[in-house]
Amino acid sequence: DLYDRLQEDNLDIIIIPEAFSDPHVTAVQLKRDRNVWMVSPRLIRTRRKLSIAELTDYTILVQGNRSGTGIRVSRWLKSEGAMPPRLFACDSLIALLGLAVAGLGVTYLPLQCFKPLITQGKLKVIPTDPELPAIPYVAMYRHDRPGAFMAGVAELAHATCDFSRQLQG
Repeated sequence: DLYDRLQEDNLDIIIIPEAFSDPHVTAVQLKRDRNVWMVSPRLIRTRRKLSIAELTDYTILVQGNRSGTGIRVSRWLKSEGAMPPRLFACDSLIALLGLAVAGLGVTYLPLQCFKPLITQGKLKVIPTDPELPAIPYVAMYRHDRPGAFMAGVAELAHATCDFSRQLQG
């Protein structure tokens, strides 16, 4: 949705997972964020590493194809030959978080951002082999905007990007 809004000239700059490219858009690399599979401790009790095939025995909660992370993870699952029989897609990361905490499935979430929920015992990490790839984030802006200002905003995003906390102000 953010990328579409940038293309439609409704936004000047966006920060999203790197999944789109366009010759009319500048993408400034920010940082990579590590996602891990997470689940309610009530749903999966094992501590051993699971294969992706074993993971797909559960309902897999994913971000939809309007999400850069959803697109990247979907491509990765396909490259691993994983065809989850029970897949639920949702465009809201917060909704997926709630479904996972409620024990309705397994989802991937940014590790650093949601560590407090692991500490509180609401979620646990499911180690997998292979692990999810890190998700690169970019600041994107159109070339037809004042270049110095947008480049400055993108560089500020690069200098301050921090995935370790939820809902930063």
